[in-house]
Amino acid sequence: MEFLPLYHRAFGQVFEKAREEDQKRYSKNQSKALMLLNDHGAMLPSRLGSCLNLQRGSLTSMVDSLAESGYVEREPDEEDRRKVWIRLTENGKFEATEQRTILQKRLAQRLSQLDLSNQKKLHQGLELVLETLHLLVTKGTTEPLGKGVHHG
Repeated sequence: MEFLPLYHRAFGQVFEKAREEDQKRYSKNQSKALMLLNDHGAMLPSRLGSCLNLQRGSLTSMVDSLAESGYVEREPDEEDRRKVWIRLTENGKFEATEQRTILQKRLAQRLSQLDLSNQKKLHQGLELVLETLHLLVTKGTTEPLGKGVHHG
């Protein structure tokens, strides 16, 4: 149980500084949503809410705000009119990429405090954690997070 407190102590400021540097004043969840949609493509609201651990009402308000800002749009499903996909606009893709660049710069600054040997150990450990989390999350489901990303 000591992982989360240590993680927040080691990296919490990295994420806060990155958000401050971006100066768009997104909420944490808005920022996460933009990056999730950029990484995984269009998502159903239920899946996006699940990834962000948001209830339907909070998710709807967040998506409304992002849509009003021109970062996402709702797209009806071609086969099932009851479904609506949330997808990034070109503006949203630009913002997500900009956020990722700022975050990567801040993370690199933080990790540069470690020598190369410890950076490699951290990387290997995180790869193992990521692999294990993928196993836990995908256990019992074959459904992808989103429609997929089409860069082009």
